[in-house]
Amino acid sequence: MLQEVYISIDEREARAVLYEDGLLMETFIDREDSQVGQIYKGRVQNIIAGMNAAFVDIGQERNGFLCGDDASAHMRDLDVPPESVNRRSITDILRKGQDTIVQIAKEVIGKKGARLTTNISLSGRFFVLLPTIPSCHVGVSRKITAADERERLHSLASLIAGDRCGAIVRTAAENCSEEELRRDWELLWSRWDNIRRAAKVMPSPSLLYSGVSFVEKVVRDMLPPSCDKIVIDNRSELLRLQEILVSTSPNLQDKVSLYTGTKPLFMQLAIDEAIEKALFRKVYLKSGGNLVIERTEALWVIDVNTAQNIDRDAIVATNMEAAREVCRQMRLRDMGGIIIVDFINMESNPDQEKLLDCLAEELKRDRVRTKLVGLTELGLVQITRKREGKDLGRIMSEPCPHCHGNGRVLAARSVALKVRRELLRCHSDFRSEAYLVRLAPRTAWKFVGAKGELAEEVCRKLGCPIRVEADDSFLPTHYEIKRISLADLGPALDEGMQQKALMHPHYGDNADSCLATVEGHLVEVSNGAAFLGQEMTVRIVQAGEFISTGKALKV
Repeated sequence: MLQEVYISIDEREARAVLYEDGLLMETFIDREDSQVGQIYKGRVQNIIAGMNAAFVDIGQERNGFLCGDDASAHMRDLDVPPESVNRRSITDILRKGQDTIVQIAKEVIGKKGARLTTNISLSGRFFVLLPTIPSCHVGVSRKITAADERERLHSLASLIAGDRCGAIVRTAAENCSEEELRRDWELLWSRWDNIRRAAKVMPSPSLLYSGVSFVEKVVRDMLPPSCDKIVIDNRSELLRLQEILVSTSPNLQDKVSLYTGTKPLFMQLAIDEAIEKALFRKVYLKSGGNLVIERTEALWVIDVNTAQNIDRDAIVATNMEAAREVCRQMRLRDMGGIIIVDFINMESNPDQEKLLDCLAEELKRDRVRTKLVGLTELGLVQITRKREGKDLGRIMSEPCPHCHGNGRVLAARSVALKVRRELLRCHSDFRSEAYLVRLAPRTAWKFVGAKGELAEEVCRKLGCPIRVEADDSFLPTHYEIKRISLADLGPALDEGMQQKALMHPHYGDNADSCLATVEGHLVEVSNGAAFLGQEMTVRIVQAGEFISTGKALKV
C-alpha cells in the first residue's frame, strides 16, 4: 500500500493529510490552539464535598473542575514513584488553598470551566507515559492482536519503564525495535522531568506544559511507520520535522522533501477540493449507489442506497464497496461515538457474515480505537469509534445562523402564509391607513400571486391598501411589516421605463420568464430565463399594482 503524507503550514492554519493508494484517508487541521493536554500548576479554590469535586484556579477566566475520580493523593510528591492509584473522597486528597498539578482533559465549553485530571498522560509516537500511575500498570494497544507481538512489547515496555511509572504501548509500536521504543520513552521521560522541575519553582497558577507542536502531532498521530512519502511546504518546520524523526523514526528521514512550487501545495494537488468534498452529505459510489451521511447530537447515521433495483450479486457487491467507503469516511471525517449503518437488505446469512468480515478487516486500518458491535434485529450495523476531538465538519463549518443548523428553511409559500396571518393579526390589534410588507423576491411572488390576486384578496380583508416591496437582500424567511400612511404608499411603475435588475428564478408556469425587482416592485420578465443570475436592463411593458410585466433588453 502506497502511503503519502502532505503537510501545509502558514501563519493562519496548519493542515496535514494522509493518502493511501491515491485516496484521501485522514485530515488533520489545526486552526486554533487546543487546550486539551496542557499541564498547569493550579491552586484549589473551593471543594464541594457533596459533588466529590474541587474547583482549581489555573489562571483562566473560569476555574477548572476536578472530579474526585480524577484526583489522586500521590500527586503531592512528584519525585516518588507512585505505589497505588487508590481513590478516596476529594476531601481526603485536597484542601482549600493547596497547590496541585493538573492536566486539561476537556476544554472550556460555554460557561463551564475546563475539566481537569491529576492523572497526567504524555503521548509520544510509541508510548503514552503515565507518570502518576504505578509501574505495574503497563498496557499494550488492543489494536495489536498478535499474541506474540503483544507479549514482546509488554516485556520491552516493562523493562524500559522500570519502576518509574506506568505506560501504554501505542499501535504504532508494532514490530518496532527496542532501540526505537527506548528513544521515544526517554524523550517523554525528559519532558516529564522538565515539568516536575518547573512545578517546584513556578508560582500558582502557572502553565507548565503547553503541548506539542503541530508537526510533532502529525508524526505522533498520523504518520504511518512505513510511510512512502512526506512532503511539507514550510522550510523551518521541515527542519523541526527532521529533528523529530531523528529521535523517533530515523528510517523515514530520507522520505521527507520540501515543496517549492509557486502554487500552494494543497491547491496544486487538488487536496483542498478533496477536503471540501468530505463535508458533503452524499457520497457517490462507483457502482452507482451512494451513501447519505447524517450527524446528530448522539450518533452518526449512514444510509446505503442503490441506483436502481438490482439482483442479489449486485447488492452484495454494492454493500462491499459501501463497507470500504464507510470505513474511509469514518477516518476522513473523524467520526466519533456511535455510528449506525443501514446497508442494503441482504436475506442470506453468509452474505451478512461476508459484509461484517469486510468491515472488520477495513476497521483494522483505523488508528483510532473502533468496535464493530454487529447487526441489530432490524439489520442495522453498529460501530463505535473513540471520539478524539472535533470532527472535520465541526472544524471547517458552523451551524447556519439562518436555519440554526436544521439544514432546511420554511418554504416560500409557508413564509407567505405566515406573513398573511401576521398582517391580519396586526391589523386587528392596531388599525392603520396602509401597510408596507417587505419580502424576498420569491416569497413576495408567493404572497401576491401570479397575477396579484392573493394580495388583492388580503387588501379586501384588511379594508386598506398594502404595498409589497421585494428586496434582493432579504433571506427567504426574512420579512418586515410596517404601518404607513396613504401618502407613503409610493408610486407605481411607469410603462416604458427602463432599469437594470437581477434576474431571479420564476417558479411559475412560463418556462421562458423569470422574476426581477425594479424599485421594489415585482416584475415578471417574459424573456428573462435565458439571463438567469445576470443583471439586465428591463423595460416595463405593463405596470400593475402588485406585479408588472417587462422584457430584458439585449445590449
